[in-house]
Amino acid sequence: MAAKKPEKDKRKSTKRIAASISKPVLPTSTKLDRALGFAETPLPLQVLVDEQMTPALSVSPQESVADMMVAGHIQSKISAWSLMPQSDEAQQIMRARAKIFSQQAQQQTREASEQYIRFRLGKAALYGVPYASMKEILPATKVSRVPCTPLFIAGIVNYRGELLTVLDLRKVFHIQHDEQQEKCWIIVVREGKLKVGLIADGIDDNDEFAPAHLAPSLDDNELIRGIHQGKVVILNISAIFTNPALIINESVG
Repeated sequence: MAAKKPEKDKRKSTKRIAASISKPVLPTSTKLDRALGFAETPLPLQVLVDEQMTPALSVSPQESVADMMVAGHIQSKISAWSLMPQSDEAQQIMRARAKIFSQQAQQQTREASEQYIRFRLGKAALYGVPYASMKEILPATKVSRVPCTPLFIAGIVNYRGELLTVLDLRKVFHIQHDEQQEKCWIIVVREGKLKVGLIADGIDDNDEFAPAHLAPSLDDNELIRGIHQGKVVILNISAIFTNPALIINESVG
């Protein structure tokens, strides 16, 4: 009988360890409800933070707990609740700082984005021109074909008293389209003092894109800045004015 006593004590010890492991981190449901309520409370719009408020705060209990943990003076468990801000002043500052950080992130997102006009070539091909490069959208009427010019030159139009060359990018990108279509548009784009018109079968909408998130084109075409959301081809307007394949150096006799 004496030999079985250590085994009985061992079972009791195992039960105590299991019971201590199963204890919740938050000791009461009240504290859990308060923590969830703090996390879900919306930030009042009128709350603004003055940076001068921060130095006025004394060292928080959380900082004292952290220092003691580093120093090795605390051996017991520290619950997540003990690291939450307790005072109303500390919670107000945290909410206001969260609002400021959110506004800064939104501003950075707006600065990193560019507006563009989305248009259609052919039946379904979607292309985009950044607003910074666009001057005007005109109905494509009275486009005069110029003899002995490449197929991608749709012709010229009278644009406010000057001749404007109109490019047909459907020929450049090999996009099939209805030759009998009567209604189309001319998107006037510019690069410095240079201007050119781009034929569009339809004007779709305006949107914005983030240059850093554009996907590269499959054929590494320099006329394309990238692909937006996997379906809109954002044009490189600068390359349209400098691409050797689109420059005509021969004169007609």
